[in-house]
Amino acid sequence: MERVWKGESKSEFEAILTALQQANIPLRFQEHVKIRPSFQLAVFGINLFRPRSTFESEFEVKVLSKDANRARQVIRPTVGETS
Repeated sequence: MERVWKGESKSEFEAILTALQQANIPLRFQEHVKIRPSFQLAVFGINLFRPRSTFESEFEVKVLSKDANRARQVIRPTVGETS
């Protein structure tokens, strides 16, 4: 397997999956989720500050090595269009 794209844009990720599927290129993808936990500030048992946890996703698309060049050609028009 060879990575042909990695990024944080969900819309770009979805467009790339669609383009590869329409070209009948087998693929594998992963979503890496980073969670930044919230913290709580309390004084004498009184909650003063409690922000929400934040989530950041990074997407990765891989194809078979024999299909990598063709896959890059297929997704080239897609990359950057949906940002």
